[in-house]
Amino acid sequence: MPFVVVYDSCVLFPRTMRDILTRVAAAGLVRAQWTNHIHDELRARLVDKYPDMAEGEQINKLISYITGVVPDCLVEGYEDLIEAFELPDAKDRHVAAAAIKAGAQVIVSRDGRGFPDEFLSRHGIVQKDPDDFVADLIDLPRAGPVMHSIVTAMADDQDKTVEDVMNALRKNKMPLTVAKLER
Repeated sequence: MPFVVVYDSCVLFPRTMRDILTRVAAAGLVRAQWTNHIHDELRARLVDKYPDMAEGEQINKLISYITGVVPDCLVEGYEDLIEAFELPDAKDRHVAAAAIKAGAQVIVSRDGRGFPDEFLSRHGIVQKDPDDFVADLIDLPRAGPVMHSIVTAMADDQDKTVEDVMNALRKNKMPLTVAKLER
């Protein structure tokens, strides 16, 4: 059984990062989880960056798509835990609550300060930057070929080259992932 991870909204926002992370889950390398609250944060970030998206159904289609690609991804029943946690940023408490409720081993987030190690270790959770997370996955037995298939599929689906996908990963600050994929 794959280990459980919670994706924070900040890693679902950049297109290429969202694409590789959802494909990792769809391939069964991890059991990815998130919440409707994380959807709301993603929606707000998309509207802020692309105001024209607020007018149409694009955001709802995107959220429906990623939820459909990763079956059983939504964590429910975590809300009662939110108020029990003291974190540097109260806005991160819902992510920690969802991770605990889901039995996650990892929170994938770019917000390293939001999840102090002493808090996470009490719950058997670690926070990983998406680059470290995906790079670590590549090292798992049998995961390397799956990761190469994922990148090839990303390129094919976007009518791009594998090098284009690698460049997009570089732009998303995922150099370790790129280096391991290039080996």
